[in-house]
Amino acid sequence: MSFLRTARGWLGEEVRYSRMSVGLHAVAADRKSSALICWLGLPIVAHLRQRVGAGPIRVRICLRDQTFTVHLTGRNDLEVLHEIAMDDEYQAADQVEARTIVDLGAHIGLATLRLLAANPAARVVAVEADPMLARRLRANVCGLPVTVVHAAVSAYAGERTFFRADRSSWTNSLEQLLPCQERITVQSITLEGLIAALGLEQIDLLKIDIEGAEWEVLRDGIPGSVRSIVGEFHAHGGRKPSELLRSITIGNELAVQIVREGAEQLVFFARREPAPKPKREYEGLRR
Repeated sequence: MSFLRTARGWLGEEVRYSRMSVGLHAVAADRKSSALICWLGLPIVAHLRQRVGAGPIRVRICLRDQTFTVHLTGRNDLEVLHEIAMDDEYQAADQVEARTIVDLGAHIGLATLRLLAANPAARVVAVEADPMLARRLRANVCGLPVTVVHAAVSAYAGERTFFRADRSSWTNSLEQLLPCQERITVQSITLEGLIAALGLEQIDLLKIDIEGAEWEVLRDGIPGSVRSIVGEFHAHGGRKPSELLRSITIGNELAVQIVREGAEQLVFFARREPAPKPKREYEGLRR
């Protein structure tokens, strides 16, 4: 019975990935890219490429009518692409006209490109701690108004232990989440330090998806220079992600929109509400 359950689970996972890769043809910019995306999701292709450590393949994708060339390696990237392009989890942020965007946990840059597609004139800062992902991030944003910062964002500046895994890189974190993760040392910077180092007077949109490190990065709330924030919060130390969202809204006059909520993860968008206009003296009195 356990063998049957394992086999059914494996088969169900293979069907899910195959359907996902076929569905992603909708974001492919041409037939060749569509075929390559579908090919990457095939079970035998995925396992063979993983075994030999095959490098990225080049495809063209469309995000909000903008075409980008990106380099994908396999199912891990396809899953991230599906979340960004098909589920469009950051669509709520489109209501912000952003001139300055900071992407914390940029991975290979798919969310960065999605946010840039909605704000083509924006200056974007993409921050990624994993050295391998940072190299791929640079390749995917080459020629675009994106500054790549290779560092972890945390509560303090200095060296930090970082846990990474090639097969499940979306779980890379400052805390070990999987037994297969490799320990490496990375440079860390605070959010305030990043803002100061880059001379950012205002961040119109802050995107954050850093697998639990948001609890220490935002422990004192969000900086006053941040006008809106979109991203994913995670459960941490027995505390629900909704608790962190509640804590950063206190005293900040944030209008919050929940996109997806679960016990372990919460996707949201929040923006500062404009200050009420002061009433003029004698307003409303008839002459």
